[in-house]
Amino acid sequence: MKSKTVSIASRRSLKRCRSSSTHSNVALKLSHIALSTALLLAAVVPAAARVVGPEAQTASYDFGPTVNNFALSIKLDSATVNAGSPIGGVLAIKNFGPPATIFRLGTLEEYKLTGQTPSGSPLEKSGPGVPFSGSVSSGLNEDTGAIYIQQFDDLGKWYDLKKPGTYAFYAQTALARGLGGPILATLTSSTVTLIVR
Repeated sequence: MKSKTVSIASRRSLKRCRSSSTHSNVALKLSHIALSTALLLAAVVPAAARVVGPEAQTASYDFGPTVNNFALSIKLDSATVNAGSPIGGVLAIKNFGPPATIFRLGTLEEYKLTGQTPSGSPLEKSGPGVPFSGSVSSGLNEDTGAIYIQQFDDLGKWYDLKKPGTYAFYAQTALARGLGGPILATLTSSTVTLIVR
């Protein structure tokens, strides 16, 4: 009888170990998936995302408010475009403080545009969307005065900017020092105006 009791207890203990092992394996697989996803996303980061030191800066930017030494700007290639033409430009994050590391994925997915259409209605997403999220995956060192630049070839791929008229909007993004870390700063750019003919 005692050996049966021991045997049952052993089986239960083995089941608990297997269950615990299964949970550990699931967690390990999920962490591998997250890492693989981050690496895959990092592999498709466009070359247009880069850090430019103070000595190599040739463009001027109109930055929004400084938060924890960082500020954001959105600059359009042209303030007037023909309907259906690409709307290119640059999003820039400048470090006004001591050298720091920020984490960016390097896509427009890290930014959100807020504004109004010619009719006065809110600007709507028309493409894959640009969720307002923290930055992830790629650590970038920004020296004092350096600017992180994210170029875009056509905002019209993300937002409905087809109708003729005047649009006014600003960009927002969140900065973190590391993957899943606390938000260092939530940045808002100055407002820009776009005329579509």
